[in-house]
Amino acid sequence: MPRTERKIYYGWWVVLSSAIVLFVGLGFGLYTFPVFYPALIESFGWSRGEVVTGGALLMVILGIMSPFTGMTIDRYGAKRIVMFGVVTVGAALLLFTLVNSLWQFYAACFLLGLGLCGVSHMPNQVLIANWFVQKRGLAVGLISAGVGLGGAVGPLLVTSLIDHYGWRAGFAGMGVAVWAIPLALAAWVIKSHPQEMGLLPDGATIPSQPKEMHLHHRPQWVSTTFGRAVRTGDFWILFSAIFLISAMMYTISQHLVVHLRDKGFPSTQAAGALSIILGMSSAGKLLFGLLSDRFDKRNVMLITFILLAGSSLALLMPPRLSVIYTFALIFGLGYGGIFSCMPVVTAEYFGLGALGKILGLVFLSFNLGGSLWPIAAGYLFDAVGNYDVVFALNPLMGFIAAGLLLFLSHPRSVDQSIEGEGAVEFSNVGR
Repeated sequence: MPRTERKIYYGWWVVLSSAIVLFVGLGFGLYTFPVFYPALIESFGWSRGEVVTGGALLMVILGIMSPFTGMTIDRYGAKRIVMFGVVTVGAALLLFTLVNSLWQFYAACFLLGLGLCGVSHMPNQVLIANWFVQKRGLAVGLISAGVGLGGAVGPLLVTSLIDHYGWRAGFAGMGVAVWAIPLALAAWVIKSHPQEMGLLPDGATIPSQPKEMHLHHRPQWVSTTFGRAVRTGDFWILFSAIFLISAMMYTISQHLVVHLRDKGFPSTQAAGALSIILGMSSAGKLLFGLLSDRFDKRNVMLITFILLAGSSLALLMPPRLSVIYTFALIFGLGYGGIFSCMPVVTAEYFGLGALGKILGLVFLSFNLGGSLWPIAAGYLFDAVGNYDVVFALNPLMGFIAAGLLLFLSHPRSVDQSIEGEGAVEFSNVGR
């Protein structure tokens, strides 16, 4: 029976729950990880390349598993994937407290990477895409802001734990935090689709004659299929641009703390720069989520690419704290905006019918770029003793990625169907 008496659309409770899951699971589980690097290098004598490879392994697993995760979401719903992710991330973080060798470290990273598949942006963004159409950009921006807030708070809290109690206590604290609240929200609040609550996207109620209305409201063509999407030029342009921008932004986020420590900055200031990036990313996610609801989504994404590429030029300057923090403010805006733009641009171009699978490939590109170049950067540092080449190539990659976006065509016209779990249906899709 339709629940028309609700004053607050249930989708907003899903948004709040998803934001908390991302705040703890991804904000702590992934983006706080680099603050452990100096302590691990000091404790075990591992090289920078060896330690960063562990962090990059998280992105490799996320990337390789993204298509499978997308297919699983399309078949079973996002709720189950999120629950799996919360349980596994908590277990993996606690497992790090037992690490005494490099292979154990990599094994724990592998398990953490599997868990992050469930608490990452993709399942939560697909979840929110099912609940919202008209306010999708805002809703995605809100949940993505949870990651930025977690990433802003996490490095400072965990750095304090490490400084006072050691790195094992830092991992233990994060593991307990992941299990404390997100598991209950994933189990009892999050729903995969609005139809489970007798609703349609954006809070519309299901009409009494849905089949009859559908017959009068069916467009000629439906959302792009997975097979059709991957045969379009637009898909591969987006795939390539995302790979390049992710490579440069994650190389910076993975290496920034150890780079600043090399330059003589204390641990609190180095972690503070990372916290500023991730804190400003929350503002970027909200800002660009709102902008994507009002302006051309491709152009909004283009702005985020330019912010990332342009601000990264600051790392070629002499390292002063004022320069680093100014860079972090601007870079953080673009960093956050990417996560609001990726799902809405993908949905705008290809619809919701196979969004899980299509977005899975987009995130495959994102995570592979965000893992391969950071690994290479670590070993380049071990070979030459500095980041000069890496930091010179980063802005170049960012500007090339921005240029690729200019070759995307304009998305086709959209019609809203009441069938297919709120799927967006497209007229004249394909190229």
